[in-house]
Amino acid sequence: MAAAKKKPHERVMEFVERELKKNPEIGSSDLFKKAKKVSRTVSGMTIRQFHAKYPLQVKRRLAPQEVPEAEGQAWETAEACPSSDDESSHGQPRGHPSDPAQLREGSSVADSQSATIEVLASLDKYVDRVVKAAG
Repeated sequence: MAAAKKKPHERVMEFVERELKKNPEIGSSDLFKKAKKVSRTVSGMTIRQFHAKYPLQVKRRLAPQEVPEAEGQAWETAEACPSSDDESSHGQPRGHPSDPAQLREGSSVADSQSATIEVLASLDKYVDRVVKAAG
């Protein structure tokens, strides 16, 4: 039994990946022009749509997956993140950043995607407290 014919999307994705491996600096407009010859489906896209669907995805997949070591400490689990009920004597949630700069710093040092999500989840609690305090 013969191998199944590749779908246009797969052919374009493989083409873009080959081209980017040969020349990582190639521009999306050049890739777009060449890809139109590989599949007519690309012709119906804008260059932005093409870039988002093909080169951007290939570059993400080919990028090194190393995560730099965090310089600070981020909450690693939901249990480690203080709840909104934990308050210090100053009315600030214990363990939560007291200003947006500290919150941004917490998200920049998060050493994994899940830790980043935890920090961002605490942002909702922080905003709720600010809105409540503002009256």
